[in-house]
Order: sequence, then structure tokens, then C-alpha cells
Amino acid sequence: MSEQEYLNLLQRTIHYIQQKQTDKIVISREKWIDKDKINPFKSFLFLCEKYPSSFCQVSYWNQNEIWMGATPEILGSFENSLFTTMALAGTLPDIDSVQWESKEIEEQKYVTDYICEKIKAYTSNLTIKGPETLHLGLVKHLITYLSAKLNTSDQLPQLIEDLHPTPAVCGIPLNKSRSYILENEGYNRDFYAGYIGLETQKFKKYFVNLRCAKLYANGALLYVGGGITAQSNPQKEWTETELKAKFIGESL
Repeated sequence: MSEQEYLNLLQRTIHYIQQKQTDKIVISREKWIDKDKINPFKSFLFLCEKYPSSFCQVSYWNQNEIWMGATPEILGSFENSLFTTMALAGTLPDIDSVQWESKEIEEQKYVTDYICEKIKAYTSNLTIKGPETLHLGLVKHLITYLSAKLNTSDQLPQLIEDLHPTPAVCGIPLNKSRSYILENEGYNRDFYAGYIGLETQKFKKYFVNLRCAKLYANGALLYVGGGITAQSNPQKEWTETELKAKFIGESL
């Protein structure tokens, strides 16, 4: 998708939201990077070194499909009966002079409120910390941490299913936003915005598959997006996706 095509889509989306159809819709796009040769393991080590607080992974699916990513977003973690997650939304260039405005604060609140309501269906013991700023390479995000005691570990699979997709990758209300994305985004997200994780006898951790790329012999498809609200500025949103593309692109 070209820059102008993306800007046009964002403008239509903002108009749709302003007509009170939804509160937020996440619009994403692909970005192709040509490379004579890609070394997944070298790129993976680069990501591990540069983003130690993110979940860095390279996964071999088949000869024609290798995924790599460094996602900062935990969908859910469970250990010793404690469930933890986060509401991560709102993105700006990580520059001191660029401060949070009502658009980002509102966007982050949508996500936090949604996740709180989902968790409350499983427990009344909910702790909320934030929002605060998370500095991550070229960008910064607003983040709120949430934790709760679950009655039994049997609740975890259904809770994860209820949380995904979150407003951070889809929108609010969920079903209407998802329908809009399927009808208007114009491409298949594939594994982007899905979730990936680790399971052991002691803990289970699942992460939203963001800041990711699908690798090929001659290049890579990067996947980037952003939350659109009634206050969004299309050009700023385009710039945000370009910054997010550098998150993975600079490692290739």
C-alpha cells in the first residue's frame, strides 16, 4: 500500500469513527524491504541485544515461511495463580519535546478499560498500575500494568481467548471494528497481531505478535499499524508506522 493509499484509508476511517460508528479502529499495512540476503539468526541476536525487555523470537514454519519479531506487548502471563497483563497503546517518537496529548491518552484508556472488564469476569481481585511511559527504541508508548489472582489455572485458556484481539490490535467495539478492518484494510494480516508464547510446568506467557516480519530469501514483509480515533492526524499516523517499521527493518 502506497503512502497516499494509506492516508486515504485513514481519512475514511476517521470519518467513519466521527460518525459515532466506533471509538477506535487499528489500521495496519505491509511494507516490503528488498534484501540480497537475510540472516534470521543474526537479525534475531541484534533484536535481543537492542530490545532486552521485549519478547524476541524467530520461528521456522516451513521452507518458505520464517517469522521474526520483538514484541513489547504481553497478552497474558500466569505463574503461582497470578495473572498479569498490560494495556499498551498510544505511540509517539521518543523525543523529550514530544508530549502525550489527549488522542494518545484517550486511546490508551480505551484499551485499559476493555481489558479491565474482561478480567473482572474472572476475579474481583484486580490491581492496576499506570499509565506510565514505556521507552522503546525510536518510540515511546503509554502502558498500564494489570494483575489479578485467578481462582484456578483452568480459567487461563478462556481468559486469553476473551482478551484476544485486544483494542490495541483491533478496536472498540470489537466486532464492529473487526468487520471494518476486514472490509477495508485490503490485505491479509496473516500471523501479525496474533499471539505467540511459552508454556512450561511453572508458567505460561503469551505475547501479541507485533513489531514483526515475515522473512523470504530476497527480502521481508514488515507489518505495522496504529490506533485510529476521531482525533487522529493521517500524516502523523503514517509517520508512526514508518518509525515502527524501523524497529524490525534496521535489524535486517
